Amino acid sequence: MGTVKYYVYSVAPIDNGWEDLHVLFRLPEQIATAARSLDWEGDISVGGWSPVPCETCFWPCFVWKQSNNGTTFIASPVAMKFFCEPFCFKTVIVPYEAIDLLA
Repeated sequence: MGTVKYYVYSVAPIDNGWEDLHVLFRLPEQIATAARSLDWEGDISVGGWSPVPCETCFWPCFVWKQSNNGTTFIASPVAMKFFCEPFCFKTVIVPYEAIDLLA
């Protein structure tokens, strides 16, 4: 199987629109590890995913918020150029098989 590159961002709290996302069951471990390096504490107060068109298919964009301060984390297969300094981001390579939205 192949891999997909994800851009993982830590941004200011996003307070609206969560009801428009699909239910987030779990994060791929590679994305969770990258988010922890951006000060994610491992909890999710609210989260979800949305499909993003990428070349010839759709990949999920994961979005979640941590409880204590509302910091929002975004993991997208498409670079989001509007999230530039002072926002923090990392890139991570995720195997296709790690993206299981029903696990």
